Amino acid sequence: REMKTIIVDDNRYFLEELKNLLEIEHPAVELLGTADTVAGGVKLIEQYHDQLDFIFLDIELPDGTGFDILETLEELDLLVIFITAKNEYAERAFDFEALHYLTKPLDSERLQDAIARAKNRVEEREEYKARLRRVREDYRKEKLPSRIAIRAARNTDFVQVRQIMYLEADGNLTKICTSEKRFTPVKQLGDFAKFLRVYPYMMRIHRSYIVNLNYVGRIRSEGTRMYAILNNEDKTKISVPLAYREELLRRLEEL
Repeated sequence: REMKTIIVDDNRYFLEELKNLLEIEHPAVELLGTADTVAGGVKLIEQYHDQLDFIFLDIELPDGTGFDILETLEELDLLVIFITAKNEYAERAFDFEALHYLTKPLDSERLQDAIARAKNRVEEREEYKARLRRVREDYRKEKLPSRIAIRAARNTDFVQVRQIMYLEADGNLTKICTSEKRFTPVKQLGDFAKFLRVYPYMMRIHRSYIVNLNYVGRIRSEGTRMYAILNNEDKTKISVPLAYREELLRRLEEL
């Protein structure tokens, strides 16, 4: 069915690019209007809120942030595709909470995915709103997200980052092991490495492993080889190549 949306963004070039892509590649999405400020966005949403399926919302606006709009209109049940200008924190936060977002410059494949996910509405509305509140609060406090969204074929599980013991590459997939459960999401290990690198206790210690350093109970040397032994029930033993050893020892001492 046809979907209705608005765009709140102050970058004229990006706005025109997004409008053109919607018109050419997504004719089933009807654009009702655009705004370039918090005040304008609030007014536009109030005008069309009973018709909107979702909105495109820039985070940084001249008179505030997109979150200011959401706070002002908190009683409305808005499905949001966020727009961010390559803000690493924002990308990481939205990925971890499984919210839809676009980065500047615009990527047509990501746009297609975001619209498809908005159309499917696979998340329960209350859970979606709770995740939205968490991102808003963390963003304001410049706080790292505490949870990671693990997407598999049918389900999305939410796990505390501190509870992850290690991540292991498994072909094009990644095994994520906590003290209680194993998950196999669809992402590659490199995708997780990009988001987890800012956590001081998460480190890639092998091409195929990212480890929570809080779970490293022992470092063992066997001839020219070095191993990290985890203090889990299986006493998981992970080889540490030479290129990672110095940083691993340093970071273990700093924890």
